[in-house]
Amino acid sequence: MDNSLQEIAGSFTFLGMNKKWLATLTLALLPTAMVVPQSVASTPTCIGNNCEITFSYTGDYQAWSPPEGIKDLTVEMYGAAGGRGGAGGKITALFDQVPETMYIFVGEAGGMGSGIEGGFNGGGFSGGNSGTEGAGGGATDIRTDLDLESRILVAGGAGGGGGEAGGNGAHGGGEVAVHGGSGQASGGGGANQSEGGFAGVSNGGFQMATQGQFGYGGSGGFSTFAGGGGGGGGWYGGGGGGADDNTCCSDGGGGGGGSSYANTEYFTDIGHEAGVNWGHGWLTLRYQVLPTITYLDLIQVNSERSVFSIEASEDFVGLEIEDLQLEGAGCSIDELSTNGKIASGVINGCDHGPVSLSVLPESFGVSVQGPPQLVSTQMQFDGQAPDFSFSTQGFASALSAHAIEFNVSDQLQLSSTSFSVSNCAVVDVFNSELLLSSCSEGVVSVALRENTLVDSWQNIGPAEPITMSFTIDQTAPTATWSEIAISGDGPFSYSAALEFSEPVSVSNLALAFASSSLCEASSELLDTKLLVSASCSYSSLEWSFAGQVTDAVGNQMATEPLVVRLENPRHLLHRHRQHPLQRRLRCPILCR
Repeated sequence: MDNSLQEIAGSFTFLGMNKKWLATLTLALLPTAMVVPQSVASTPTCIGNNCEITFSYTGDYQAWSPPEGIKDLTVEMYGAAGGRGGAGGKITALFDQVPETMYIFVGEAGGMGSGIEGGFNGGGFSGGNSGTEGAGGGATDIRTDLDLESRILVAGGAGGGGGEAGGNGAHGGGEVAVHGGSGQASGGGGANQSEGGFAGVSNGGFQMATQGQFGYGGSGGFSTFAGGGGGGGGWYGGGGGGADDNTCCSDGGGGGGGSSYANTEYFTDIGHEAGVNWGHGWLTLRYQVLPTITYLDLIQVNSERSVFSIEASEDFVGLEIEDLQLEGAGCSIDELSTNGKIASGVINGCDHGPVSLSVLPESFGVSVQGPPQLVSTQMQFDGQAPDFSFSTQGFASALSAHAIEFNVSDQLQLSSTSFSVSNCAVVDVFNSELLLSSCSEGVVSVALRENTLVDSWQNIGPAEPITMSFTIDQTAPTATWSEIAISGDGPFSYSAALEFSEPVSVSNLALAFASSSLCEASSELLDTKLLVSASCSYSSLEWSFAGQVTDAVGNQMATEPLVVRLENPRHLLHRHRQHPLQRRLRCPILCR
């Protein structure tokens, strides 16, 4: 993060400044480049499970992500010293909540000179113009992102000393930092938890010191003789020391110290010390690395057994079956063995369904126990025989060859020996079809034999044959007329039925009716019979049927006409009374 806020912390005027100072200040006020993410140059060092990593001053932030499975992460952090001034503060704490990524800003020690920029990360500008003024030291802090407001832990930086024989720069650190020493000008105030240190009062001079701000130390005052020291950076920055125009006696005021800070949502066991670090700031993180699970898998072997494999970051010392949590109907862990960082075992008896295996927290290790949290894996145990079904059932056909579709799970490939078939001479299988040919008329029975399906886990089925059947019908339908029945005593009702041997469909109905007297005739076609009737007096009658008849599977009845006749005996006694034309009348159905 750049120091742009720090660079404009004071409101400067340029009257009376020498050209060298003007050039220096102009460069300092130029916009700084955007900071790009920095990788961590530091690497942790570990002895057994105990590790530490130290971050030194680099002039930019450093990002660090804590590794998984750590415990008791503590921090020891120091702010930077001021130029010709005090020592930086120290803060220690135990992490209660660990950020996924920490952005670490390590403070830079303040330098000495007229109007020079303070140390990186909040140190205040030194005043001028003797060249013996000290700039404030930068704070060291941890952030959850790059914003100043995201700081969760801060170690305050120290103030810079006043010019010539001026006051001492104040030590940094503490929740309430100390004030800078005074010369003929007064020192800047120390910062606290809610505001920056006050500005020191100048003894003459042309530019007053400035108050400390949130994150930044104030600037020392300016005179033609001795300036004030810059305030130290911190949670709030120390105030800048005042300037002195009098060559007599003591001179510029020292800068105030920056305050330290700890966010209690993230830290416990917080300790503060002021004035313990002479030089750049630094930070050390210490933690214990718990054993972690790096691999966990559960694999089915057959219809009765599964195996598991576990790998850890260190040897499985102390791991027992009781440290494993198994969930699944019927399952039990029957074997567990360890070999260094590898553990394996056998699970038996699982029913068909989900199975999960977990390693419980703090279940193995030497000096510390891991893993830090439950680690689990799961699988779907296949303890079920393959599924099978026929796609069709109970149909009828006139054909002697058929392809019977079936469905089978687990991508199993079946053969003709998997089936038993009656009434067909040739049986074959292609993909998911059972091919039957040279089948005889009658019922064809098909069965998938029991225990013919075996999947990759050795699940076997079905326990009983799975059957289907269909009928081959190659016999054409037949039809027979009943006798013509007579009822009534004039006119008479004549009726008959053409009985079919099975349900049929009739197309091109060719039904003819003839009589020797004038009759009223009608007909009705049902599934299995044709009903005919006529109403007339004494008469000779004849019905003739020659329609196209097929059964449900397409067998066609013979097309020869089927005739039924009747001579009413009493009609013969009255033949002489009939008109000659009427005696010869032949009338189709429905004639009147």
